[in-house]
Amino acid sequence: MNILIVDADSACVDFALRCQAAGHKVKAFVRQTKEGRNRVGDGLFEKVATWEPHMKWADLIFVTDNICYIHALDRYITQGYPILGPGVELVKKIIGEKHVSPVRLPQQELFIRELWS
Repeated sequence: MNILIVDADSACVDFALRCQAAGHKVKAFVRQTKEGRNRVGDGLFEKVATWEPHMKWADLIFVTDNICYIHALDRYITQGYPILGPGVELVKKIIGEKHVSPVRLPQQELFIRELWS
């Protein structure tokens, strides 16, 4: 199986390596950092500079984020591409039904999102 990973968060390494270990071909687009090229996964799997030219190649498109690229990916979802990730309508539905509240953990300097009804 050909798997294309669209990674906005530099979170794809484990999934990509597990896919390769299972015998699948993997290509991953890893979003650049503010400093430039993102080195996550270098030398471990094939990385591509842009994801859209590889959509037809993929038997499965795995998206690591539910915000970045959803508008661009939505076009492919409506065309029936095998995308594992949310589209615009699903994100609107979730955000419309839940309140998203940032919670700060000062000791760790992290922001997390807490979903509550």
